Amino acid sequence: MPPLDQIPAAELLTSTEVGQIIHKSSRTVVRLVEAGEIPVLGKLAGPNGPYVFRRSDVEHYAADARGAQR
Repeated sequence: MPPLDQIPAAELLTSTEVGQIIHKSSRTVVRLVEAGEIPVLGKLAGPNGPYVFRRSDVEHYAADARGAQR
């Protein structure tokens, strides 16, 4: 996996943005990360550093979740 600074900014998402895509709260997104259910690129530095996600991973997760609901 390339370092975060080598991934185009348009490809990176925050927990809030992921929540909007999968129709869940940002806190639920964090729970999904902690449960290992959604892929995450990493966590930014600091005690409250946000998780960072790759858009393509989130879109794939969302498609899989929609398929599982049917």
